[in-house]
Amino acid sequence: MDVPNKAKHFLWRIAHNSHPLRANLVRRGMDVDSVCVVCNREFEDGEHLYFKCPAVVQFWSELGMVDVRERLATIASAREAVQFILSLQKETQGKMAIGMWPWWAERNNIREKGKRRPISVIARMVNSYAAEVARLAEKELPRRVREMQKWRKPENR
Repeated sequence: MDVPNKAKHFLWRIAHNSHPLRANLVRRGMDVDSVCVVCNREFEDGEHLYFKCPAVVQFWSELGMVDVRERLATIASAREAVQFILSLQKETQGKMAIGMWPWWAERNNIREKGKRRPISVIARMVNSYAAEVARLAEKELPRRVREMQKWRKPENR
């Protein structure tokens, strides 16, 4: 996947359900309110926060990814959701990985400071960052190929 390592690590944590979502904290025995901090209406688990929360529905819509979000909202496990993301075309999987990370940051900002940015601002930031990452990956590819060829073992003659 041609995304920054922090996005890869973020997806790994999603696959292993290790983010401190309120559902996970309750499951671990903590006495916390389990309601989503973004919408204040539903139980905050990964499925809700990333794919079903009314605000995240609008977020993925702004990114032009309604169909992908709808499919992900039907997947039961976090691991299967990440596997589905990895099965997408490179551009789409990159935008998904890059999009989920700032959405988590926005959720934390709402939880800690009570401040919310307009969803359109977050979506523009994601689109810009995803485009920059794609451009860098395009430039990097020829260099990687040259390096691989340089270190390739000579073929038997």
